[in-house]
Amino acid sequence: WGELESNTTMEAEYVFLMHFLGMPDKARWRKIRNFILSRQQADGGWNLYYGADSDLSTSCESYLALKLAGMSADDPQLVRGRSFILGKGGVEKSRVFTKIWFALLGEWDWHGTPFLPPEMMLIPNRLPFSIYQFSMWSRATIVPMSILLSSRPTHPVPEEAAIDELYLNGRENADSSLPAPGGLGIERLMFAADRLLA
Repeated sequence: WGELESNTTMEAEYVFLMHFLGMPDKARWRKIRNFILSRQQADGGWNLYYGADSDLSTSCESYLALKLAGMSADDPQLVRGRSFILGKGGVEKSRVFTKIWFALLGEWDWHGTPFLPPEMMLIPNRLPFSIYQFSMWSRATIVPMSILLSSRPTHPVPEEAAIDELYLNGRENADSSLPAPGGLGIERLMFAADRLLA
């Protein structure tokens, strides 16, 4: 038994959503900034759950949210955060959901995200990969995600909030390709289909 809590990606993604919708709320963002900073760990990163080590993707999202909320890259707490992120390989090594958020905000190349065609909803129930073979909560994520990954909208962050400094070898040299899985299993088949459809 314990307190049910999330991590700072919830607050960060709220800031991202409000920016994307063109609805910034500076007073609320200031409170969110203070909360995110209160959760920063000694190594400069942010964790996924209480007591865990710092996590790269959580840290990347927290960092961008702090910049959107008005913090400068020169702020000592962001310098510590950046040091942790670069030590783990930078934005390029973050998880796919982080990269999707960053692509929505103009901070990652859409070609470095998977392709999930909305037409998959037309696959009959009796065939593999039918949307109805997934649980209800999965469908509630897959359907809107397929629309986003197909239409690829972008609402770039202001120049002062850009995160070029989180790319290990510079943004212009970033490898935005999806990592190919090893072996010949279903993961390899899905990767090939993704590259064919993209």
